[in-house]
Amino acid sequence: MVIWAGREFHEEPGKIRVVSDEDVYNTLSMRKVLEICEDVLRWLGTGKIEQRFVPSFRTATGLERGCFLLPHPCWVKPLGVVGNKVSGASNINPGLGLRGSQGVVIIREDDTAIPFAIVDSGTVTSIRTAGHAGVGAKYLAKKDSSIISIIGAGDQGRSHLAAMNELFDLKEVKVYDVYKEAMEKYLHEAQEKYPGLTVQLYDNAKDAVTNTDIICATAKVDKPGPVKEEWIEPGVHVCMIGGGVETKFLTKADKWVLGLRENDLDAFISGATLVSDFKEAGATASLWFEKGALELPDIVLERRPGRETEEERTAVYHSGMGAWDIPVAYEAYKLAKEQGLGTVVALYHPKPYTTLK
Repeated sequence: MVIWAGREFHEEPGKIRVVSDEDVYNTLSMRKVLEICEDVLRWLGTGKIEQRFVPSFRTATGLERGCFLLPHPCWVKPLGVVGNKVSGASNINPGLGLRGSQGVVIIREDDTAIPFAIVDSGTVTSIRTAGHAGVGAKYLAKKDSSIISIIGAGDQGRSHLAAMNELFDLKEVKVYDVYKEAMEKYLHEAQEKYPGLTVQLYDNAKDAVTNTDIICATAKVDKPGPVKEEWIEPGVHVCMIGGGVETKFLTKADKWVLGLRENDLDAFISGATLVSDFKEAGATASLWFEKGALELPDIVLERRPGRETEEERTAVYHSGMGAWDIPVAYEAYKLAKEQGLGTVVALYHPKPYTTLK
């Protein structure tokens, strides 16, 4: 901390530490991220986090190119920080050799609003998404789960494997993606990182989710999949962050849980595949949400039960929010500063300007 005018600041006022994607990966461990995500759920359930849910919007060119922006403002009272992840994505980026998701997390002091850190949001999003999926699996998957299915062999597929491997004694991972090259790359990386783990590639989603304990649906909508409801066997837990599993499964599951109803309900109802799925199930989305959905903070705080039987089919659906992003980005910032990482930039002079040149 830096002393300025008799009080502590994270950085000298006017200076910001920029933490890159490489810095995030070099500092954060999945174990720590899981701890943070579980803390966040406890804070959410006890009113210690305030956030605003702002709708996404598309740029003028994005109407035809699939480019959107989405802010996630949040005040994390136990950490004494406020922040905003301004994320965005465009479907033209991969064709340019760029990642689809782009953005930054800006972190500020919560009493002066002075910004002190800018953290790459792509890495934070990938890691924290697997983190809260992992917390959901901790409470809703079978304790002796040893086989997982990864639907979508991208960044989320990698981070979900890291989270589940931290929580369970995994023996085998089954992988399916519509892109064979992505699966081959995933295979080589997983074998190198987890030498004791059997990694199997499949050319169809049905075989990839047969005889499994946990399904991590990390793919974008309809790529690949979707995994059909009837393929999901008794006792399986499903982590739903993408479109790998048809939403009709939620009307058939024994228990399914939202990360936070206030955030996830609208996100789910606006999903491209929702209407047809729920018409087929003979239910309306809003009614089923009101009657059937639990919230993960209540389960973590033991207000509601997690898994109750070995035969239950369970699921957690969650979408992004600042409550996940800000604490994980803040931890990356702290570790980067401790290790002398990141780049400190002088953004402005701390004293007000009186003249303009």
